[in-house]
Amino acid sequence: MPLRVLLVADDAAVVAPFQSAIRLAGHVAVASAAVNAEEALGHVSAFEANAVLMVVPFHGDDGFDLCRALQLSGPIPVVVVTDQADPRLISQCLITGVVGCIGRSATVGEIAATLSLGGTWFAAVARLRAERDSLVEQSRQLLQTLENRKLIERAKGIYMKLLGLQEAEAHRRLQQESQKRRLGLAELARKIIESDELLGRG
Repeated sequence: MPLRVLLVADDAAVVAPFQSAIRLAGHVAVASAAVNAEEALGHVSAFEANAVLMVVPFHGDDGFDLCRALQLSGPIPVVVVTDQADPRLISQCLITGVVGCIGRSATVGEIAATLSLGGTWFAAVARLRAERDSLVEQSRQLLQTLENRKLIERAKGIYMKLLGLQEAEAHRRLQQESQKRRLGLAELARKIIESDELLGRG
């Protein structure tokens, strides 16, 4: 699937070769004339980019503050373009979620491979996050269901005690009252429990 790649650099002349290479690789290239990290973040949203290729240094900065901000707002795959052979640079790339580093003389094939790897990796991460969020929501719903059942059982016990009802009849009365008041069973049960406690019977 083609990526919408935002090119971030402080020199428009540097961007042009990469625009051509990205298009030849089958992706859409959008140039950013951002003057700072905040503006670059805005361009990611405005251009609906799902990948960033950033030439560093960026306005005298190493660009990693922007990388961190991109991961917090996205996250989004970022490829750094640099000719600096500095181990600290590689370390910063790993820390800030950069998926690859390429040189300014990178070939179309190298750019395509790096973007493809980044897109695939981030798609996998997105799926894992979605699965995690789904599991968290399922757990939350399960806990809420259990809590609701506890409330209903307590309210049913109050009806049984005060009205001298059997369990089945107490449950039926709760359902009738729930429909009459247009309240969920759990909400009605909570009100019954609160009233019982207020009267000092709970």
